[in-house]
Amino acid sequence: PRGCQMIATTQAAIDSRDAGIRSSAQHAGEDWQAKAVQWVYLHAVACDPEPFLAEDVRDVAERDGMAPAPDARAWGSVMRRAAALGHVEPCGFARARSSHMSPKVQWRLKRQ
Repeated sequence: PRGCQMIATTQAAIDSRDAGIRSSAQHAGEDWQAKAVQWVYLHAVACDPEPFLAEDVRDVAERDGMAPAPDARAWGSVMRRAAALGHVEPCGFARARSSHMSPKVQWRLKRQ
């Protein structure tokens, strides 16, 4: 049936996304990721209560001297890690300049 094929296609897209995030995170390295997670937390605190996009954190971090990731997709892993640590939580979607205005997850400081 057509619906089953769509589920398989959706799962394949999710798997491909996750593989890309893992690969880009590995290329960025553990030290870079740890610094990036710190930037996410600092940015979330500074923006509170306003939401933000990963590209906003990246822009501020790089402007302040953080080395760019070898692949910008590494920020996906960073945001997931920051969420797993309880620093931030998703709160909606907004259009991102870095991806031709396609919708991306908005984040905010997670209140403890």
